[in-house]
Amino acid sequence: MSSIRILARGQWNAPAGPVCAVIAAILWLSLAAPAMGDAIAIDGKWLRDGELEEISGGEVHFMTDRGTVQRHPLGRLTGVRMDDYAALGEAEDALAASPPDFNAAVDAYGQALQQTERAWLEHWINHRLVDLAVRAGQFEEAVEAFLRLPADAEALYFERPPTGAVVRVDDDAQQRLADRIGDRLEQVDAGPLREALERLLELAEAGPAEDIGSDLVLAAAVPSDDEVTQMIRDGRFREAAETASGRVGQSGEPTALRLYQAGVAYLQLGKLADDSTLLKEAGVHLGRCFFEYGQTPYAAGAGVELGYVHQLLGRYGIADGLYQRAAAVVGRDQDLRERLEGLQQELEALRDGNEDG
Repeated sequence: MSSIRILARGQWNAPAGPVCAVIAAILWLSLAAPAMGDAIAIDGKWLRDGELEEISGGEVHFMTDRGTVQRHPLGRLTGVRMDDYAALGEAEDALAASPPDFNAAVDAYGQALQQTERAWLEHWINHRLVDLAVRAGQFEEAVEAFLRLPADAEALYFERPPTGAVVRVDDDAQQRLADRIGDRLEQVDAGPLREALERLLELAEAGPAEDIGSDLVLAAAVPSDDEVTQMIRDGRFREAAETASGRVGQSGEPTALRLYQAGVAYLQLGKLADDSTLLKEAGVHLGRCFFEYGQTPYAAGAGVELGYVHQLLGRYGIADGLYQRAAAVVGRDQDLRERLEGLQQELEALRDGNEDG
């Protein structure tokens, strides 16, 4: 009878023969095979039991448990879990909660950032933090995450700098960010990162945004002596948005008016920053005012600006329908009617341009 005698840890003797050779091969493979416990989400669908090898050249390299390497476009990567970094899984768990815990996700990604020595993973985490920190209301952290990206990071990471974060912080924070962005600019040569930083610095140094509101038209029914109205008139859109949205639903507050004011302020911020998240926030407030409070004197103005939000987002058919609905309730508000007609002409030109292209 053949036998195996253990001599010491990791050493063993066995008589020669085909059976023992097979046993040896199995033991060697079991010890040498790397753990394949990483997972990636592509467009929200998880691919598990593999190894995330790297991110390079705009692609995600993922080795499956069968030993084949899959390559996926980086823009479709929506999540990462890795055996070596438990914090990445904690971040994904926080995002999968109902409702998502964005602050917990930001904290978990911060832990993973401190642990990793893989440059490509560090870059992806910072890119992820740019978006999630904004969702968590940590606007300065969103900008800091972007500033940590090196110029040789993936080009995709520079396409959407956190412009919305810059315009949503208070004056002191905006000055701090302007200083930080300026310092980073001095270290960066021409290229996509420099262009993004220049845009962020422009916004951080802009101060009150009176110029972006030059085409602003408020419904005639809006009280001119109202505190939030004055903020909007003065171009203090961040303050107006936060104040109005914070008062929605409070006892004694005119809900329809606050929804309209918040929507208008977020719209102006979204235009300034060219930020779709802010524009969608505007759409939520304006939509509630228009559809839930359609009998109030602010509904027509909300409908006009809601159409404009969709126009800016490229949803021309929806914008056209909203403009038509708003036209039916504008009434005798001449300034608002002229605003509506001007937007309809802009929309027609945009649609004609698309057809020509």
